[in-house]
Amino acid sequence: MVEHYADAPFTVEVTGPEKAEATLGTMVLRDLVVLVPAMLLVIAVVLFAVFRNAGGVLLPMAESLFVLLWTLGAMGWLGVPVTLVTTIMPVVLMAMVITDEIHLLERVQAYRLGGISRREAIERALDEVTRPSWRRH
Repeated sequence: MVEHYADAPFTVEVTGPEKAEATLGTMVLRDLVVLVPAMLLVIAVVLFAVFRNAGGVLLPMAESLFVLLWTLGAMGWLGVPVTLVTTIMPVVLMAMVITDEIHLLERVQAYRLGGISRREAIERALDEVTRPSWRRH
């Protein structure tokens, strides 16, 4: 519409909620390009500091990558638009996915420090962590 009045003797500008959403959306997307990789790096460093092995970093990061690709792919396939609200979704999804992995890996590590075999530690940790997650009310 602005282009239609380009030769007019007056200036036409878009204002209101449309302008605000477009401007904020551009700013949020620009920030996400910087902040998501920074967040990934900080999370990887913290995971390595806590678990002291590559598995403690790679497992949560791989799962969060899978969840992000699956969710964003499904959104694209279903035609769900990227809006101001959906732009924060990667951060929320990663937080949800990584916290589950942290609980599981912490339990495995605690059982291993108690002298239990790796297989038994994993089985006990899965039993302990998945029960609260999957209990039906």
